[in-house]
Amino acid sequence: MSDTEYCRYEIDESLPGELEGRPCNRTVWEDASNGYCIWHTDQKDKPAKELLTARVDDQERLDRAKLRATDLTDVPLKSAGLVKANLRYTNLEEKDLREADLRKADLLGANLAGADFRAAEMWQVDFREADVSNANFRCADCTGSILRGVDLSGENCHRVDLSEADLQNVSAERAGLFEADIRKADCRDATLTEANLRHADCSGADFSDADLRHAYLTGADLSNASLRDADLSNATLRDADFSGADLRNVDLRDCSMERATLSGADLRGADLTGAEIHDVDFSGVEVDRRTDFDVASVYEPRGDRAATGHDGSLPSFGDAPLKSARLRAKRFLHRLKNGGEDFAGNQALEKSVDSNRTIQRLLRNNSVTEQIPEYHVQEKQAQRKLRLSEGQRLRWMGLAAHRWVMLYGERPWRVVGTSLLIIIGSAYVYTIAPFKPNGTFLDNLYFSMITFTTLGYGDLTPQGWGRALAMFESFIGMLLASLLLFVLTRRATR
Repeated sequence: MSDTEYCRYEIDESLPGELEGRPCNRTVWEDASNGYCIWHTDQKDKPAKELLTARVDDQERLDRAKLRATDLTDVPLKSAGLVKANLRYTNLEEKDLREADLRKADLLGANLAGADFRAAEMWQVDFREADVSNANFRCADCTGSILRGVDLSGENCHRVDLSEADLQNVSAERAGLFEADIRKADCRDATLTEANLRHADCSGADFSDADLRHAYLTGADLSNASLRDADLSNATLRDADFSGADLRNVDLRDCSMERATLSGADLRGADLTGAEIHDVDFSGVEVDRRTDFDVASVYEPRGDRAATGHDGSLPSFGDAPLKSARLRAKRFLHRLKNGGEDFAGNQALEKSVDSNRTIQRLLRNNSVTEQIPEYHVQEKQAQRKLRLSEGQRLRWMGLAAHRWVMLYGERPWRVVGTSLLIIIGSAYVYTIAPFKPNGTFLDNLYFSMITFTTLGYGDLTPQGWGRALAMFESFIGMLLASLLLFVLTRRATR
């Protein structure tokens, strides 16, 4: 038999190493005009029956096959070698391509609906415009592949390798990407709402402007990834690693990120309103005045709900203040009587205290001091409720007094107001106390003022129990003066 009876199509050096220079030894197709076999003849819509006849075995090498716009649904291709094959607009619907070698294949516009690509090698494959609905990519190697704009919604992509892949504008809602390898992939503007990315390796990937709402990223590695302007609201980020990640202007509202690692991350302009940040590693994190935490809407309300037995929400009608007072009274009595047994409520309050302390430390390290008072007050509010719930009533009374007198050291005008109330109240009491000589209310007010400021008794001299009252007022005056000095100094040095 002469050489002209065989294809002799040369496999060029652009193929992966072990396939270089391998000629095709198949019989020349009788309809071919170029002397090649049916696989390598450049012709559209080849007859499936003849392709099926030309198959040798399941693991046959069909590298650089030209199958553009061909229906291959009846041609077995499991474990076949289709390296750098032209499969544009090919029909591979529900095709079994498990363990197939499709490296550098062109699948532009192909129908891959329901296809099984499990454990297939698909490096640098072009999937643009392809229909991959209900396809199975479990454990497939798609390193460097182009899936730009492809719809992967609901797909089974567990443990798929998408490292360095082009996933721009991909739609992967509710996609299963458990333990997927997405390192250094381009996922800009991707839609990954409710996607399962648990324990996925996304280190170095670019998720800028991506939609990750309600996504599951528990234990995922996003170290050094870019998530600038991404939306991760309501996402589950527990135990995830965001070390060195770019999280500028990211939306993290209402997400759960307890025990996550954010060391060295950039959170400037990020919105963490309602985020669960207890036990998060914020070491070396960069924030600015636009970074919003607002954890008061997370843990403390949970403690309040536990103390009331319901959501504690206020009605919108006219008696809202009365309802609010009743709720506060109910919480107070519950904590007073049963606080020690309220494990869930106490745990929520402890998390609130710790989270607010963490935020204060983070803001202080970034010189964003003007927001520290807000989180300091939130910390003390939760701590006050916790002390009552734990039965530490003396400490609760101290924090309650701290709150009303100076709002935990943040409101100097409260100290001034408390001082005026004591001065005026003492003046009224002095009207019934024994004095020499007896004076008018204005005289008593004058006496109360100079006694409070420890300037002396003046022209009036208290007698009997009036002396004890004067001594008490003088002591309180010195104490409040010291507190006022402390509050003013604290604010000035901050």
